[in-house]
Amino acid sequence: MVEFLSDDWLRLVEAAAPVTDPSVELVLDMVVIDEPHGEVRHRIALAGGHIRAVRPAGPDPPPDATLTLARATAVGLATGQLSAHTAFLQGSVKLAGDLGHLQRAADALPLLVGALEKVRSATTYPDGHSAPAR
Repeated sequence: MVEFLSDDWLRLVEAAAPVTDPSVELVLDMVVIDEPHGEVRHRIALAGGHIRAVRPAGPDPPPDATLTLARATAVGLATGQLSAHTAFLQGSVKLAGDLGHLQRAADALPLLVGALEKVRSATTYPDGHSAPAR
């Protein structure tokens, strides 16, 4: 089992991600706020047909877009108890950066959701949350 948002979890998500359209490129930072240990930032990069999930380090170039959300929202999205559509409609996810770039990569984003689905059963979530039973 790996802890949600840990480095091991990021590696598991990356390993579960399928190959994408090699022409799609996007760098998306996700910032989870109100974590017990402060904010957690991770970067999803789509390039060359692959999805990478890492923590941004040092002088990395700026992302194309940044999503900022509370821990409860991140857990809901990761466990499948909240859809991205609902989270956006509720104002629970804030978007900054190049919305057009994000829209051009929209076809690849469901692949990331699929990777999250694949790692749910191997993930421990905070505050006793769990993925819904199948």
